[in-house]
Amino acid sequence: MFKMIIIRTSPIIIFFMILGFLVQNLLLIESQELVPRVVWRIYSDVGELGGGAYTVCEKDEYIYVVGSQGTRPRIEMRLKSNGSLINTWVSNIFYKPLDCVVVGNRLYVVGWYNTTLMFDLNLNLLRHTDVNFSYSPSTIESYENYLYIGGVESLGDRWRWRIEMRKTDDLSLIKSFTSSESQQYDNLYVIKINPVTKQLWAVGADRSRLKIMILDQMLNLLKTIYREDLLPAYALDFDEEGNAYMGMGSFMAKLDKEGNEISWRKTSYDNRMILYVKGYIFVAANEMTGMYFRQSLYVLDKHLRDIFRMTLSRDLDSASFDVGRMIFDGQNIYLAGYGANIWMIYKIEIVSNIPVSDIETVTMTKILTEEFHRTILRTVTYHEITYFNNTVTTSIIKTITMRTDYESGNMMAPIIMFTIIGVIIGIVASSIHRLLRH
Repeated sequence: MFKMIIIRTSPIIIFFMILGFLVQNLLLIESQELVPRVVWRIYSDVGELGGGAYTVCEKDEYIYVVGSQGTRPRIEMRLKSNGSLINTWVSNIFYKPLDCVVVGNRLYVVGWYNTTLMFDLNLNLLRHTDVNFSYSPSTIESYENYLYIGGVESLGDRWRWRIEMRKTDDLSLIKSFTSSESQQYDNLYVIKINPVTKQLWAVGADRSRLKIMILDQMLNLLKTIYREDLLPAYALDFDEEGNAYMGMGSFMAKLDKEGNEISWRKTSYDNRMILYVKGYIFVAANEMTGMYFRQSLYVLDKHLRDIFRMTLSRDLDSASFDVGRMIFDGQNIYLAGYGANIWMIYKIEIVSNIPVSDIETVTMTKILTEEFHRTILRTVTYHEITYFNNTVTTSIIKTITMRTDYESGNMMAPIIMFTIIGVIIGIVASSIHRLLRH
């Protein structure tokens, strides 16, 4: 009888094994993750005055790194291929730059005291605005033939946000928007055009709370959002559906295209720059390791879950990222930060499911505890040893929450599951068939 059951149920078992194989492959396709790999890292000595590197822009085979040397502007033009320095622009006339954008064959840079500069792509200064000590732009965005420039304006003991709309060809002012005044210091950190609604989002601080203003392209205010329970936002980017991802120091939030909250979470790191790439959120973060600040790169999924982490500045005593911009050229991410008297500039290739760069090697020596939560998450505490150039740099106990093997696309899990289902269904069907015959 047992032989007959096996013969009768074997087609069912085979069917469910095939189904399991197909589902497994679909899971693998869905779970393929973009993995960052460091291609090169450049140190740039900015001298005893120090200074920070904040923003990277790109065009063709070059990147433009914008930052400060002391309180004065410094811009470096480098080759994408190997990071070689092509040209440098410094000035004793203008002030600290914070952001940049490339439009056509022009580079636009903004910074302290109404610093708005227009360069050709060889760093020849073509135009600039007049110095205004009451207004300090910190962010710039472009759309069609216009520039949108945002910052903070001082009115004695009061402050307000100011956003300007200027022409790209001559920097002439078309229109400006100013928010209501505040007796406490406000700051506008990022402005960006939502790719779906084509509306301008401005995010930053109103005192110590989160403030978001949404405007149309002619700077008419559409909506203002305040959140008392969240910190000011330093970083912003959008996905292809218009959802907004914001970095707020030790918090992150996801909003829909209308500005309604979808989710938010607290992070163990200080997030400073955000870039959305192909379904994933890349976060340039600062975090304490021992007694030092380290530069890290996190990769999150669209549900704001950490899925990958890489420490970039392992060999430096202290290094950090500031509020700024990292850029993606279709294959590589370019970003910059700084340490003591140096800039650090990174080229990071985005690939799928390959080992990360040899910049660090992490060995999990022993799993200490493991606890499963629901059906697809598990918390693992383990001993991690990190090597740099074959030297042990850290030895720590870490706890992470990760996906189970099944959700990550384990090769056998779906096949085994559907085979068991097939066997059970086959046995039940055979038993019912035998009962009906009798």
